[in-house]
Amino acid sequence: MHEYSPDSRLNDILRRVGVGERLDLVGASLFDGRGPGWMHNVRIRVVDGRIESVSSDGAANEPVESVIDVSGLFVTPGLIDCHVHLHGLDGHDPFRRNIERYPSVRLVRAARDAGAAVRAGFTTVRHLGHGIADQAEALKQAIDEGLVAGPKMLTSGWAISQTGGHGTLHSWPYSLVEQLWPRSGFCDGPDECRKFVRRILGDGADCIKIYTSEGLVSSPDHLVDIPNFTAAEVEAIVDEAHRGGVKVAAHATGLAGSLIAVQGGADTLEHGPHDVDGEFLDLMRESGTTLVPTLTVFEWAASSGHESGIAPFAAERAQRWVAGHRRLVAAAAAEGISIAVGSDSGAPPRGGRNALEIVALAQAGLGSAGALAAATSGGARALGLEGEIGTATPGARADLVVWARDPLEDIEVVADPAAIRLVIQSEGLTKPWS
Repeated sequence: MHEYSPDSRLNDILRRVGVGERLDLVGASLFDGRGPGWMHNVRIRVVDGRIESVSSDGAANEPVESVIDVSGLFVTPGLIDCHVHLHGLDGHDPFRRNIERYPSVRLVRAARDAGAAVRAGFTTVRHLGHGIADQAEALKQAIDEGLVAGPKMLTSGWAISQTGGHGTLHSWPYSLVEQLWPRSGFCDGPDECRKFVRRILGDGADCIKIYTSEGLVSSPDHLVDIPNFTAAEVEAIVDEAHRGGVKVAAHATGLAGSLIAVQGGADTLEHGPHDVDGEFLDLMRESGTTLVPTLTVFEWAASSGHESGIAPFAAERAQRWVAGHRRLVAAAAAEGISIAVGSDSGAPPRGGRNALEIVALAQAGLGSAGALAAATSGGARALGLEGEIGTATPGARADLVVWARDPLEDIEVVADPAAIRLVIQSEGLTKPWS
């Protein structure tokens, strides 16, 4: 159990800007999301929640309603986490975590966790299932209306599993899994899969999440390399999602499941196989699939997952997988495959420490500038929101983070809450994905 403690500093650092407001940040060093380094002595003008101009006259004094002197500080686009679970579940005990007398308390916990994410500089996140789908939609709406502080959310509704697939909790009676949907909904066959995608989109989801293999925590080793869904089912899901104008995120930890996801047209591959396969990487590059490697969830499970209730066999497996996932990231970067940040976090102790994923990517071979790009422009590309978020260029939303220290010189700065001086978040704008 993690006690709630109000973060008074969030009120000090978070500023939402919207229609009718004008704001200038002057004197900054700016990383605009594209790299490779800083633009110095920059003036960033924000009008109506968007960046109107970026100029090198940082000392200019043309009057606007509000001017913030950020001389000597460092500005980046707001950070993007493409894989979170703001579901308000607590711990990893499979029964206590998923069955509560008053399930609505999960929404309160999720609001706490959303505040922790924006406090860490993340102004946009993609919520990829688990928990109760309509609670995620409610949290998204509450953030949009300014009722609670949090990142702008893209939601996937129910994750989609084949019958008997990764949506199953192996410690539960299967009849209870089908009744309560603790991890996902279920469908089989191309027609049923299409219908389920339509249902999810009708409920308000912004993307689709599917499982094409088993995962780290609950499945025995022999199931990990058996793909979930057939090629025809994956193709039907992806085709229906794309017809609806949304992208598909595919969870896969085995090579066979990863292949079927990429071949079927999934837009992002979550986690990925735990070792390097040259032909698979060639396929990812040719298909334009983005890798969201979630390194830190494996590192956490390997080092301290047992403290949160992870089964010993899963913690041992994570230890075996960690090095392979790091090699996968390095090889993908060398192949020119797009990489985006996804922490696979939600509640404490990992929720609110999302930026550790940026540090892990830098250490795995992306370097500081590459990892920061993966958390900004790379995330925007993965979500289909290039030019809208993940960049500090004219026309983009005014989602910005002001840092006291240089994260390109020392990437661990992004994981230090004390280094964040200001988080600016746009509000009141029509969503391009709605």
